[in-house]
Amino acid sequence: MTIAMVILSIIVVGMGSVMVLAARDLGGTQSDAVAASRTADVAEAIIRDVGFLSTITEQTDRAITLTVPDRDGDGNAETIRYAWESATGDPGVPGDPIWRTYNGGTPVAVIDAAQDFSLTYLTRVVRGDWIPVADESFNLLFVVPDPNDLDAGEILRRDLIESWGYTVTVIDDDAIPLEFDAAVAGNSVAYVCETVDPGRLGTKLTPADIGVVSEQREMAELLEVEAKETRDYGQTSVKVVDAGHYITALVSPGDLTIASSSVRLLRPDDALAPDAVFPISKHDDPTKGVLVTVEAGGTLDDATPAAGRRVVLPWGKDLDFSKLNATAHVLTKRSIDWAAGNESLGGSTFGYVDAFPTNVTNVRRLQVATQVTLAEAGTVTEVGAFIGGFADNCRFAIYSDLAGEPDTLLAETAAFAIESAYDWQSAALPPTHLTPGTYWLALAFAATTQGFFVDSGGELRYRNHWAEKNGFLPSWGASDDTFGVKMSIYAAYVTD
Repeated sequence: MTIAMVILSIIVVGMGSVMVLAARDLGGTQSDAVAASRTADVAEAIIRDVGFLSTITEQTDRAITLTVPDRDGDGNAETIRYAWESATGDPGVPGDPIWRTYNGGTPVAVIDAAQDFSLTYLTRVVRGDWIPVADESFNLLFVVPDPNDLDAGEILRRDLIESWGYTVTVIDDDAIPLEFDAAVAGNSVAYVCETVDPGRLGTKLTPADIGVVSEQREMAELLEVEAKETRDYGQTSVKVVDAGHYITALVSPGDLTIASSSVRLLRPDDALAPDAVFPISKHDDPTKGVLVTVEAGGTLDDATPAAGRRVVLPWGKDLDFSKLNATAHVLTKRSIDWAAGNESLGGSTFGYVDAFPTNVTNVRRLQVATQVTLAEAGTVTEVGAFIGGFADNCRFAIYSDLAGEPDTLLAETAAFAIESAYDWQSAALPPTHLTPGTYWLALAFAATTQGFFVDSGGELRYRNHWAEKNGFLPSWGASDDTFGVKMSIYAAYVTD
């Protein structure tokens, strides 16, 4: 790990100082300022991919091939190649494109005509024994009263967490501190069930240098997130007061229903720790936090720094976990991901996650949809597509299917700005539960030079409507154009 981090820091410095990208004529009408912006976007995309690298398998002055952790949920690492070369693979000369190749697929030109592209590497040989290190980022310590006799709610929690890709290790809340210390060393996050006895667990997780997510009402005080034990009250909803936090980024601001019927929710009885923040408050009082977080290193109530990220969930007294709805599950998953440092990892997708070869532009004031299949029930939280071409607004949506055609609007994103460089770009969708079946993923652009990518072997529909500006049509209606192709677009979801 130390070697990987050293290599990463050298590469990032190298990218910033020795890589020169100059674009010329990105379509025949773009200004130098637009070209420069496009060039900067591509450089940033390369640096971003390098920031997640696991290994480098090719390094020349004109090309780099690297592997990054799994991005499409198949459990396999992804391979990304950037190269300045001709369409036939010869070394690049002024006017040749810069290509991006994903998992050995068809190269996509991210710069159409580059004047220069150079990579310089600073390397050194480090001698030492190879020690394999397990990936602990998806290991979760599940704290319960009796690991040998989980109740129905604990089983439901465990199975749900495992469905999100975590390997769950169950530990007794009465285990001795040495057992907890050993367990913490092999996990990235601990989840404390509401059923835990706080007198038995005590402060054994307070100094843990991993994330801790807790439902237990007295743990907020024991973790030094709050000054006193929390109060509880009956309710089905909360209020999102900060949609900018990672945990709440995929839900709508304002009132949010999290349970099918009343459950006991928690709120602080006294002051929070100095660096505690609450993205979710009591439904009728935005000054009373009910989902409370502390960043690693943040000041706790006892004036000490938090050893790891901390999350106190809104529910936690005599909880019937089956009453929590899909939105609550999304909040739970993202709380765990955030606490574990897995903000950019995990999740399932449906649709098309390959960057297809054929670019399509000039679709402004249209809503465009491609047919996709969802194999299992889940709650959709995000839509992404391989798009770019110009820095302007875009909007995504999901439609139901009727007899092989898009039918009813199920959910849509807000309009959001995309980068000009062609890349995977995504937006949060209001959590929407879907059953297995056929759906249509749709997008709409603000500018004629924005575009997407397609390939043969699918279904694509156009509808004349300015959805980016006015929102998608509630009912698709008769399509204005029909094509036998599929679009590079996907939806991310949390399984039931």
